[in-house]
Amino acid sequence: MINKDIIHLLYRKFSHRTPFNAQRLIELVGSQHRLSLNNATLEIGSIAPTAIFHRIPLDHINAVVCFERWIALVLRDSIVFLSRTCSEVSIHLGYMRQSMAARMRHWITALLPQPRLAVL
Repeated sequence: MINKDIIHLLYRKFSHRTPFNAQRLIELVGSQHRLSLNNATLEIGSIAPTAIFHRIPLDHINAVVCFERWIALVLRDSIVFLSRTCSEVSIHLGYMRQSMAARMRHWITALLPQPRLAVL
């Protein structure tokens, strides 16, 4: 079962691109999702053509991870889960990580006394 901890582990472990076999991916779930390779781009037919994840450049895919029921395409800030048994797709959108400077500003602002507002 894929839970929040596994999703965070995928983001941490595959933060950089690792080699994967695109032809093997097409063998595993190509028929369910109508996958095709066009000009170094993976096209997923089970996702609407107007959706942002319909075409994914291969160099944006950090890793392909196989689970019992799902195949995970790990991107930098999102994960596309493709079902191994049907055309179901699930997408996890990663959160924007704040820079160290932004976190420090937030922390310092929280410590400073807040001005009192007059209620009329």
